Amino acid sequence: MSLQEIRNNYQRFSNTKLLRIAENDAKELPDEVIEILKSEITRRKLGDHLIQAIDIVRKPITEEDYKAYYELLSKMPCPYCNSKTAKNNVTMVRKTTSAIIITHRTNKPKIGCSNCLDGLHRSANIHTFFLGWWGIPWGPIHSLRTFYKNRKMRKRFNHSNQLDELFVAFIQANIVALESNKQNEIALGNVIRQLNS
Repeated sequence: MSLQEIRNNYQRFSNTKLLRIAENDAKELPDEVIEILKSEITRRKLGDHLIQAIDIVRKPITEEDYKAYYELLSKMPCPYCNSKTAKNNVTMVRKTTSAIIITHRTNKPKIGCSNCLDGLHRSANIHTFFLGWWGIPWGPIHSLRTFYKNRKMRKRFNHSNQLDELFVAFIQANIVALESNKQNEIALGNVIRQLNS
């Protein structure tokens, strides 16, 4: 497809589709296509913040960047208990809910102090214990997997004192929000609470 055809397509796309491309695909697009995307965003006056987000996503994250984000995020007040006494870590919290033939699983990243993350795993396990078993045949199977995965996460990540793969993945997935708010601790705290919800 030629650049002119891409430009024509982008001009026909809805604002929603352009936003989706900017948020989800900008990292993989060639530089020439990025320029077309940016010019269309500017032409439609969708906001400079979107152009900045594209630039943030396309900039490679260095090892020093990861370490700086880790230092910043791990020393912030816990988004659950507001304590600064323990470092924040990142974990995954799994939960299973079943009803007759339907079984629903969630697996969400959470950031907080080790005590609060342990509490989230306990709460998810209690939820799964009472509500996860009832779907046949997957309820019992996924409930057991939930208990196993939560135990593994709690042991491996909740009390970590270093930059680990879950923390790196959390930074990668939320780089635009983190980069845009890293200078303002209150705004960054609000972003972290939103990401945890």
